[in-house]
Amino acid sequence: MKLSQVVLAALLSSALPAQRVWVVDLMNRPGADFTSLQTAVDAAADGDTLLLRYVDPAATQRAYDAPTIVAKGLVITGDGVQRAPILGIVRVRDLGPSQSVVLANLA
Repeated sequence: MKLSQVVLAALLSSALPAQRVWVVDLMNRPGADFTSLQTAVDAAADGDTLLLRYVDPAATQRAYDAPTIVAKGLVITGDGVQRAPILGIVRVRDLGPSQSVVLANLA
């Protein structure tokens, strides 16, 4: 590979934003990145996905508090057959023309 190809590949890979999947789990089970949905929203970058783990009905807190999403496109989704419960209204504001928020598999 030529030096110019290596440099071009390095420039392109650093210019593209990395999309990440963050695991949000009220019960803080292994593999969780956050226990609070709002904290996860605040930390996430534009284009990231927040995967909400199912909440055990026996847990003290049985639903995620609805977040406010400002100026970033996100996917927020439950992690499986059981829908992840959100308490309240999810608020979205100041999105750019190429940004969107997707809510899926939530209760």
